[in-house]
Amino acid sequence: MSAFPDYHFTIDKIIAEEEYVAHFGRAEATFKEAYPHWELRGVQPTGEKVSWHEAWWWQVVDGKFGDGFMILDGLGRLQQIGVLPMPEEDGLE
Repeated sequence: MSAFPDYHFTIDKIIAEEEYVAHFGRAEATFKEAYPHWELRGVQPTGEKVSWHEAWWWQVVDGKFGDGFMILDGLGRLQQIGVLPMPEEDGLE
């Protein structure tokens, strides 16, 4: 993904049950190029190094990853690049 060319994901936990696998962890990357999806649509790159949590769920079919989805901390990314205030800056501690 060119918006985050140095993207690195560290897995903290993997859970497998029946035909499902989930893995949870933390991603780190530098916001270098425009990203036309999700919460970063229309946000100009800042060159800031950011980190966020991600969780991925997959269905395993015949030993291969099939359908899956993920969630990530988009709010935290927007706060780190300065698009939204951090809670302590807004008096929401």
